[in-house]
Amino acid sequence: MRISSALRYLGLVVVLSGVYYLANRLGLFLRISYGGLSPLWPAAGIGVALLWLYGLRWWPVIVIGEVLSARYLGQSWVLGLSGGLSQLTEGLLATGLLRQFKVHGDFEQARDPVLFLLLGSLLPPVASAVFGTAGLWFNGIVPEGQLLYAGFTWWMGDAMGILIITPFIAQWRQWPFKAWRETAQ
Repeated sequence: MRISSALRYLGLVVVLSGVYYLANRLGLFLRISYGGLSPLWPAAGIGVALLWLYGLRWWPVIVIGEVLSARYLGQSWVLGLSGGLSQLTEGLLATGLLRQFKVHGDFEQARDPVLFLLLGSLLPPVASAVFGTAGLWFNGIVPEGQLLYAGFTWWMGDAMGILIITPFIAQWRQWPFKAWRETAQ
């Protein structure tokens, strides 16, 4: 890798980490309970889109963005890292499943949106919710009696973030559109 390519990549990682962090901040406006859990987590959709559509080399964006968000909330570096790893696990699982089943990012076939819903939006957040909620419990943020509720909220927030944000990025990555009909779609 040339130095200019490496610098460009690092610059994009910094910018995209900032965008990811801002998406987390947006999700925090909707938090309904302890620990910053939200029923809509837009950053989850950004993470899946980055890994699925643009490649695995963007994994640092997810981890850095989550660590920054944890620090903003006054949480420990360990909690930020555990959140980052849970979101990364989710993104990698979604990417692996979507690529395994050859789901096209343009949703060209009728099966693509259905597979995206099941394999990209609903299943991977289960892994993230389990790891993330365990991290919150381990760090004393979520009491044991609230683990199921916290896990469900985490799952729902990530699933909704992926379901809304990832297809939006998948469609708008084709900008500029060639015809007005594409723009309307």
